[in-house]
Amino acid sequence: MTKYSGRTLSVDVNGSPAGQMRSFGEFGSTRALIDASVYNEEWTDFVSGLQDGSEVDAVFARDPADAGQGDVIDAYTNAADTPVTITATHDGSGESFDITCLITKLAYESPLDGLYMLNTTLKIVNPGVVPGS
Repeated sequence: MTKYSGRTLSVDVNGSPAGQMRSFGEFGSTRALIDASVYNEEWTDFVSGLQDGSEVDAVFARDPADAGQGDVIDAYTNAADTPVTITATHDGSGESFDITCLITKLAYESPLDGLYMLNTTLKIVNPGVVPGS
C-alpha cells in the first residue's frame, strides 16, 4: 500500500496556478437526510436528500505577483456571484479534482513573527467536486 504526502498538492484557479499554498482543507459534500418515517414504526427511516458542498479553508503565503492568488482576490472582489473552478491535483498520486466554488472569505494576516498570509474560504456549489480530466 502506497502512502502519499499532502505537501504534493497543487492548485489552479480558473487555469492559473496558485502558488505558495500553505494549507488546503478537506473538500466534498454532505447529504441531507429526509425523515421518511410513518406511524407505528419503532425506528426513524431516512432517505437521502440534496447535497450540500463543504466549506474549504485555503491558506496561501501572500505573493502579490502570483496570478492564481490574484484570480482568487478578483473572484471575491469583482465577481462574487460567479463560481470559480479550482483544480486540485495531488502530484504524488496523479489524482485530480475540479471543484466548483464561490469565494466566501478573503482575509489578510500579518503576524509579527510569521509570514504574510492570504486566508480564504471556498463554498463548494453545483456541480461540486468531480474527477479532473
